[in-house]
Amino acid sequence: MLIDRAVLAEGAPLTLTTGYPLEAEALREWLAEDEKRARASWKPHRSKPILWAADGKQYSPSGLISHMWELARWEKRPVANQGTARWATASGETLADLAWRVLDELDEPDDGPGAGDGA
Repeated sequence: MLIDRAVLAEGAPLTLTTGYPLEAEALREWLAEDEKRARASWKPHRSKPILWAADGKQYSPSGLISHMWELARWEKRPVANQGTARWATASGETLADLAWRVLDELDEPDDGPGAGDGA
């Protein structure tokens, strides 16, 4: 959806958001060791749109989160994650937020003739 609608420009900066207290605590020290670990950029690639600043490799949003959990040696990590809810743009919107916004816009009626007047 984000790629089809060209919502983000190639190279748009992304920042890790750890909105879950257990996750934030588990990653805190590991992230502090290298500030690049919390940064990435957008690539319009269908399966791996995240270019991680820490290693220069492309990942899926969830795949990178799982990889980061592994590298941080978070032993009690969940088996799955919603990576799109953990990468935020410069405006603070997550990739999930952007996707929902695009979907909402698709559901809105056209502004053409007859729109909004019951016709």
